[in-house]
Amino acid sequence: MKNDVLKSFFKEYKEYLVDTDRSLNSADQYCTYLRKACSFLNLGEGFLEAIIAISDANVQTALCEYIMAKLSNEFKNATDKVLKKQISNYKSAVVALSEFLTYEDDESDATLSLLPAVTLPFESVYDQKELIKIFKSRLESQDRYYMDEGDNASFSARIIKRFATKTKRKDIYKELILNTRFLYQADESKFFRLSEISRLIVKTDGFVKIEVKGTEYDVYTQVYVKGKFIGFELLRVSSVSLVSLDHVRSMHELYPSFLDEHNELKKLSDNVLKHRREHLDMRYDQFATYYYNEIYPDISTEEGVVIDENRLMDEVCEFIEQLELIILHKSYNSSKNDG
Repeated sequence: MKNDVLKSFFKEYKEYLVDTDRSLNSADQYCTYLRKACSFLNLGEGFLEAIIAISDANVQTALCEYIMAKLSNEFKNATDKVLKKQISNYKSAVVALSEFLTYEDDESDATLSLLPAVTLPFESVYDQKELIKIFKSRLESQDRYYMDEGDNASFSARIIKRFATKTKRKDIYKELILNTRFLYQADESKFFRLSEISRLIVKTDGFVKIEVKGTEYDVYTQVYVKGKFIGFELLRVSSVSLVSLDHVRSMHELYPSFLDEHNELKKLSDNVLKHRREHLDMRYDQFATYYYNEIYPDISTEEGVVIDENRLMDEVCEFIEQLELIILHKSYNSSKNDG
């Protein structure tokens, strides 16, 4: 029962972290830091379970402050730089815990004006070239591992990037990015593609505009609450980092069946997934580097897996051609995937 309580808590804590603009990697790390903080202070997970069980927010806050005080004292007395860094990480996770416990979820009363008001000191302007660079960087760092029951597939964009560089195919996402949809009305059929857009502007009130042939248009985002589409809203952000790329049809829907008919990508997917299961303690970026540099060079001799790299990249490009992207607020992208 205790494990079920903690498992449920960490699931919700992780979802909160992602919904409040932490990356999935960062959310995983915060969960680990929180567990380690309790262990470091000899409090045990029972103390954490007790905090969760308390219904009084003031008491919960006081207990979080108690942990913070103990960590601050340990930090003050620590002389080792590595230990200081670890304690600092623990403190960040506890701060996030306190925020999570006092967070008011307004989704049950959601209207089509959910995004918070924003006031910025100046407009931010991004031309098409800058947007392509930003979106390319994101796509090249999206690693997907489908390891739930019934799922056995991996698409590590970080590893794929290395093969793309090796085979001199550095623009594999260019057409996908240029075809990205920007809704200019509250209608999914009313959109401009990035190839038509000269600039994106984040106004001082946070609302996002796009410029097409000298005319500015509003940008709309689809609204998702707990995985359910409920309508449209004007896109408003505090940073371009919240202008998220979403797949019109999910990769999870398309990828497994594609693998069944594409041998080289299937071999890489299976082999990467096999070794990922053995190194779940590594961050995605660490594992990608480790796999490509340390594991992949020996898979033909040690595991009998031979991959035709040029054919592999042909298959990767063929798969990317099936994808289509649409602009979504980052928080709604996270909510969409909750369903």
